[in-house]
Amino acid sequence: MSDPQDTLSNLMHEERRFEPPAELAEHANLKAEAYQRATDDRLGFWAEAAERLDWCRGRRAARLGAEVGPGPRLGRPAVRQVVRRRQAQRGVQLCRPARRGRPR
Repeated sequence: MSDPQDTLSNLMHEERRFEPPAELAEHANLKAEAYQRATDDRLGFWAEAAERLDWCRGRRAARLGAEVGPGPRLGRPAVRQVVRRRQAQRGVQLCRPARRGRPR
């Protein structure tokens, strides 16, 4: 019987690639070019992606060593936009929030 430690060690160094079926890759949200762009210019890629969102505060410039903390937040219009898009895709309408105050 093989040593369990060797088996686990081999699993830690997995190098096989499992390519998606061609039909699935054809309909993917991101194509190979986007992955290559993200690899070549990581900060530029994400700065460009951030430009496509609505912000309620100005977006900080993407840079290395940026401080972590309360930064730009998604504006309510962007959140509403995402929720409406999901509702339309699923054909569902979310429930309205419960009323506050005394029940009738």
